Amino acid sequence: MSGTRVLIKESAMPVDMQQDCADCAAHALFTLKLREQTDLAQFIKKELDVKYGGQWHCIVGHSFGSCVGHDEAYFIYFEINGIFFSMWKMDVTLEAKQVPINSAGRTVPAVLATAATLLLTLCVLSVEASYWSEEVNRVRTIAKQPNVSALPSGLLFTIERRGFGDRAPAAEDKCEMHYTIHYRFPGIVESTRHHPYPVRRSPSQLIPGMAEAMQLMREGDRWYLHVPYQLGYGKEGCKEKKVPSLSNLRVEIEMYKCESASGKTSAEIDAYLAKYMKTRIPEKAAPVDYTDL
Repeated sequence: MSGTRVLIKESAMPVDMQQDCADCAAHALFTLKLREQTDLAQFIKKELDVKYGGQWHCIVGHSFGSCVGHDEAYFIYFEINGIFFSMWKMDVTLEAKQVPINSAGRTVPAVLATAATLLLTLCVLSVEASYWSEEVNRVRTIAKQPNVSALPSGLLFTIERRGFGDRAPAAEDKCEMHYTIHYRFPGIVESTRHHPYPVRRSPSQLIPGMAEAMQLMREGDRWYLHVPYQLGYGKEGCKEKKVPSLSNLRVEIEMYKCESASGKTSAEIDAYLAKYMKTRIPEKAAPVDYTDL
């Protein structure tokens, strides 16, 4: 990380404020000599504490979709070499003042020239033109697709087929299913499709992103997931499956049968998903007898 140059890109803000912010902290260029990503995050946290007052909270491991919708907070979101951070402070009032931005002592106006509350929904720190920055851009592009929705955890999903079931499994409920996990599509990490019959799995046996989705699925459902690394194999990756650290995944998951499902009911699932889905939930399918297939 030595000598890494970090650019804070322009944030989403009202049009009438954009000109005032032309030289503001949202465009500040830092030259930092830090060894670890967490050190960089703490450095930025201290800068925010000094510049805008109060105590900022740093959260490690948030995906890019998780900050959207927190319109009562001042949010800054960024990623450093694939590690996602977000910082937030409620009811931020930025005072009009000059603040030093870089080591040369150059000063720039504060984001807001009057004492007012500035509500930012998203700000991105981009570090190095690497696979990770490309991956973040790729995921951001995918998230804008009309058939792709996002849950608060950052899990992106598409319901390819609404099944015939009426209840989702709980964490320990066994279900018959098939799934394929991709890393850097079309590379396959794991697939059950080579088995002659569906495998039996419970949500608790799967990576967090798949477990979250599975507990919202009903018999006959088929989903496609974009799983951020923190809901996959995490910062460490999985040596056994040859998955590098900080790897985002693509997952195809299909649930055939779930005996004694004890999770959410269809009404609860539909009400929950309706808050986040861009499109309507597909119509319920007719029951299928998989024993003859």
